[in-house]
Amino acid sequence: MATPATPPPIQETSRAGWLDVTERIVKMVSLAAIPVVIPIALAIYSARVQQNSQRETIDRDYVQLAASVLEQKKTDVDPGLRDWAVDLLDQHSPTKFQPEVVAALKSGAVSLPSDRGGGNLSQLPNYRNQRCAKS
Repeated sequence: MATPATPPPIQETSRAGWLDVTERIVKMVSLAAIPVVIPIALAIYSARVQQNSQRETIDRDYVQLAASVLEQKKTDVDPGLRDWAVDLLDQHSPTKFQPEVVAALKSGAVSLPSDRGGGNLSQLPNYRNQRCAKS
């Protein structure tokens, strides 16, 4: 008795053919997508860089405006404007002002030094010596 030869399973052959077709389709789609996706990604990236640059420019302009407000004598500036300027500088400063400095700037007891030498920071307590004494 001879055993008849069993043909290969139909499912494996069709799966292999299906995988080959799928692989070819994916390769074609990826080749077609590369020229489209890369420019879109670059456009999005450059838009974000430009947006961040504009935001930094606006922040710098506001900080300059706030500093110019705080260079003025307390009688020359509205107290609400001084409060706004101190809050803005404190918000954009990597090193936050101590509460005593904030209060002195807001009250007008102290103003920022200007290019003309109009500041009177000598009225502030010497915080550096106080920190060294605490350490």
